[in-house]
Amino acid sequence: MGMRLLLPLAAAAAVVAVVATVSYVARDQSTPAPPAAQDEAQLWTGTATLLQTPDGQLTLCGGAVLTSLPPAGCGGAAVRGLDPMTVEGAKRYQNGSITTPSVRLVGTWDGQALTVTQPPVTAQPQAPDPEPDIPGPSCPEPAGGWPFDRVDMDGWDAVQEYAVRQPDAGTARVDDSQRILTMPFTDDLERHRADIAKLYDGPVCVELVERSDRELRALFDRVQADLKKRGLEMLGGSPNGSAGGNVSASVVGVTPEEKAEIEASYDGLLRLSSFLVPL
Repeated sequence: MGMRLLLPLAAAAAVVAVVATVSYVARDQSTPAPPAAQDEAQLWTGTATLLQTPDGQLTLCGGAVLTSLPPAGCGGAAVRGLDPMTVEGAKRYQNGSITTPSVRLVGTWDGQALTVTQPPVTAQPQAPDPEPDIPGPSCPEPAGGWPFDRVDMDGWDAVQEYAVRQPDAGTARVDDSQRILTMPFTDDLERHRADIAKLYDGPVCVELVERSDRELRALFDRVQADLKKRGLEMLGGSPNGSAGGNVSASVVGVTPEEKAEIEASYDGLLRLSSFLVPL
């Protein structure tokens, strides 16, 4: 069983809200900035399943797919110039929705839609980059060893409830053995150790981190607003927690040059990815 993060209780609602906002592009009701001008001769490519909804909107699904049957929608790149029923293995549902197996599309991208210029080719999406490992406890093993006989889930909950009230708290995590709780803070570790010791006497490591969860969530909010201002449609993202120390976001299409410029503007704290990539 691998390392896992423990979600601070007060953050749960915020994370659910973030997922609802960015996992599926449900067409934000506020007015986004117009898309950045694109090189009309530049070809772009993306690989995923296609979904055409009953209103005729065709999407290359680079984001989450709504889990109805037939699917009611997905996040991704709007597609023009392609009849999805010409794709081998396409399926039409009674309500008019059409889905296809995973295909690779090539076309021009104007910041709003991918206009197909070559026949679709059956292909599987590239496997995503592996998530970075979540570190184990940074504290040295105490004299006499970790008190594994006092591992207590109620104690973990008490520590997390305490952390929710601390503006300098990070994300709690548990090591590979699922027994050592690590609780990060950005300041005043001795006070936090003393307070936590009153709540939980099991194996716990109180460690120093550079950024709190509140800081990372505020940064993520700023990234979302920035990408929208630039006319870049988000597919997903996450504040990543204090163990990662950064935020991540994915967009439908961004050039390598603009991606580098955006990431540089956040001093290495943003990992930005693009579903469509230029050829």
